[in-house]
Amino acid sequence: MNSDILADLDEDHNLEGADFGEHDNGYDHEADDDAGNKYSTLGRYGQLRKAEMDVTEHCVKNAGWLDNSPDGLLPVVIQPIAPDVQQPGIKWKSVVQEKRDQVLAERNKNIASTQSMHEKPGQYSDPNENNVQIVDQAYLT
Repeated sequence: MNSDILADLDEDHNLEGADFGEHDNGYDHEADDDAGNKYSTLGRYGQLRKAEMDVTEHCVKNAGWLDNSPDGLLPVVIQPIAPDVQQPGIKWKSVVQEKRDQVLAERNKNIASTQSMHEKPGQYSDPNENNVQIVDQAYLT
């Protein structure tokens, strides 16, 4: 559709019912126009949200986030990365699990050595260290 056809359609729609002005039984067209304007403008919360969006847009523009980069665009590699090893998903899952177990074993080895330091003579150990008690509100106040 071109602009001429759209203009013709708009004209047809605008002229539709123009000759019924005397026979509309007291229908108030101005009140209908006011109601249309009431719903086409922003309300109180809409105006607040619009003001927030305007402030945000102003800050973003002033910060220069919308400016072109002085260094230009970074080159983008569009070649997909091909893995060195081709294997099914189940095999990958087992390989990742093995590596995870190795990392956890190394971590646990270091944790065990730090726990033994607390048990050396001469260091304070709390006798209530691993005790759990259920308390009510009176205890907290």
